[in-house]
Amino acid sequence: MKYLIDANVFLQTALGQEKGQNCRKLLDRISEGDIQAKTTLFHLDASSVVMENRGLSQKDLGNFYFEVYSSEGLEVVNTGISARLNALANENHSGLDDGILLQAFQELEVDKIITYDTDFEEGKRVTPEKVLEKF
Repeated sequence: MKYLIDANVFLQTALGQEKGQNCRKLLDRISEGDIQAKTTLFHLDASSVVMENRGLSQKDLGNFYFEVYSSEGLEVVNTGISARLNALANENHSGLDDGILLQAFQELEVDKIITYDTDFEEGKRVTPEKVLEKF
């Protein structure tokens, strides 16, 4: 099964939030290549902006991008302007970030979105905990 990762998974880990430990375990399994996943460059950048606004240093942000870059099981997809336009034209989501994620879900060969965001349909989303149960 292939997954698409939402920004909240990266943020839970980087900011040491409530579900950060499970997200860290998931990202480690992806990094080792045990789980195949994709994310968008938009969602990585959005995550890093939030991290920076919460006080993480440039070194921390560099480590974040390096971890993503060196991950064996994570592919970063650079969605173009057309994906953003399509996301904005579609009113079935709660914002640009969700719209781009849904657009990527439709365009990429993935089965589920790994997220804590309940705005996505149940059939399209799965939590990190549910993914880890399979491994």
